[in-house]
Amino acid sequence: MTTVTVEYDETNPLVDKILDLLRSIGAQIKTRSDKSELDYAIEELRLGKTIKCDSFEDYLSKVSE
Repeated sequence: MTTVTVEYDETNPLVDKILDLLRSIGAQIKTRSDKSELDYAIEELRLGKTIKCDSFEDYLSKVSE
């Protein structure tokens, strides 16, 4: 299964129709409001999608890559 991330104006009624169409053909639509930012951070931690640093200088070198 492929995941696609889309940013959109949720006040646009056409977007709602497009999302409804996608749902009608079996697409699983998840919105950011389904999970909090903390939930996403905990999931990344659980999956090991973290960076370990030995010092602040190490951190700076890794985030600037």
